[in-house]
Amino acid sequence: MELTQKKEQFVNKIKTLYPNNFGEVLKNIENPKPVTFRINTLLFPAKDTVEKTQQILDTLTSLGFEIEQGPLINSYIVKTSPSNLRLSETKAFETGQIYIQNLSSMLPVEALGPKPTDKVLDLCAAPGSKTLQIAQATQNLAQITAVENNRNRFFALQKNLESHGAKNFTLLMENAQYLTNRHPDFIESFDKVLVDAPCSNEGQVVLNDIKSLARWNPKTPKHLAKLQKKLIAEGAKLLKKDGTLVYSTCTFSKEENEDVVSWVLTKFPNLKLIEQSRVLPNNNFTGFFLAKLVKSA
Repeated sequence: MELTQKKEQFVNKIKTLYPNNFGEVLKNIENPKPVTFRINTLLFPAKDTVEKTQQILDTLTSLGFEIEQGPLINSYIVKTSPSNLRLSETKAFETGQIYIQNLSSMLPVEALGPKPTDKVLDLCAAPGSKTLQIAQATQNLAQITAVENNRNRFFALQKNLESHGAKNFTLLMENAQYLTNRHPDFIESFDKVLVDAPCSNEGQVVLNDIKSLARWNPKTPKHLAKLQKKLIAEGAKLLKKDGTLVYSTCTFSKEENEDVVSWVLTKFPNLKLIEQSRVLPNNNFTGFFLAKLVKSA
């Protein structure tokens, strides 16, 4: 299928999903979002957070970056950049003082609300953005188990966590679909479980960059939904009673989002849906979906 045909098919999908506001959605996915980032507070003592954060922001400003506070905890938006320097080329990035991450991607950990006393499972962890966010939110005190099946992605995850100062984590190079079989001691042992599932990445499509549609396949959501159901079911089994599970994707497809959540609620009657939301794209956020569930005692 040619990219122009893909674009037309994608636009029609958005119109079907959002019949009342598709114009707004389509307008907000025409162009890429600004670069956003977090300050990596794992690299300095908590008492120095305010001072160190300001120093990092002042240095970036002196290089020609215009930065404003983002809408989420510890989030910053690059409004303008110097013509000869990218944020990913700065010393702040290269030394791990900042971590580039889009705003929508920061939402699942905020919803999860990890605490320093928690045992936390990141079921689909690579490249480690959310694992690091969990470590940062709990000041490296939560016990984190991060799972990644792909060998190359596993070692990239390991390097990412270590180079950014994460501690108190265990990495497993295993297929997350079968953790309960390989680790029966994990069953109902985690206070918080994050299932940021592999998805069709429709939220990353930029209409004015037609190449962003190159990997999009309208048949992918149906295929991925099977995997997503296996992953969320595994997460439900590993979650403690009274524990919290967050399921998230960066896609628009209903079969990867609401349908997966409906399925797991039917399969596990002791799960209760606390929150479910579609994040519509706007000036700063990409399309995203997340659901927060709690297991009853």
